[in-house]
Amino acid sequence: MKKPQKISPSSRMKTRKKEDRETVYHRISRNNAKQCDCKDCYRSRFALSKYCRVHHYRYVTYGSPDGRRIPPNEYSHEEQLVTDFLKKHVDHPAIKSAVAWFTTWLTDARDKKPVTGSSEFYWLYSKGVEGIDCLKRVLSIWLYAHNHPHRLPGDVRLDYALSNAVTGLVSRPPVGTHYVGKEKRYTYREVSIVDRREIGVRIRRTLFNLCENAVRGIEKELDKEYQMTVNLSKPFDAEETN
Repeated sequence: MKKPQKISPSSRMKTRKKEDRETVYHRISRNNAKQCDCKDCYRSRFALSKYCRVHHYRYVTYGSPDGRRIPPNEYSHEEQLVTDFLKKHVDHPAIKSAVAWFTTWLTDARDKKPVTGSSEFYWLYSKGVEGIDCLKRVLSIWLYAHNHPHRLPGDVRLDYALSNAVTGLVSRPPVGTHYVGKEKRYTYREVSIVDRREIGVRIRRTLFNLCENAVRGIEKELDKEYQMTVNLSKPFDAEETN
């Protein structure tokens, strides 16, 4: 009677990896045969996602398959209000603490410390971004979400918008080049899925009270200006003019 042949641990591991690859391949094939989970979308699903390629990209980039990029010119009005507000309250303890918090985040990333989004904040620091720049972007997006709640509904969409706004303060680092015909184009490194979410979550949870108070403060100042305009527009009665 022959003795059973022994299988080395390395061979067993290779067999298991091959089976795993086959399993993933079949799962992707079965998933591709299904329709995108988004309403009114009839495209096939992408990889193991429940969305098609387009909606999957939006989901991991903006926090929702219906999300979209919010360019700076779309919240330029809010950014101007925030800029004026910060000039008036630059010495407020809350503003100083928030700027110091962002500055520490940037310097920790520079020193290679294990912080959230270390590679992203290292890149921001190397490009001369300061704590006040980050705070200005955060307050601008927060005020924009307050003024247009239908465009950023829920905390998840807000998290991604905050992260995208801060990491978008400077252009992305190039990682390669390619040609379209004779035209040379650059490929830029994207923010990782994990960093994109975690940066936004950390900002929202840490600066929630400051942002809410700042929005209320800006609204009060706008109400005062509006009330002054109304008072200046009131006509004088005939009795008062005599």
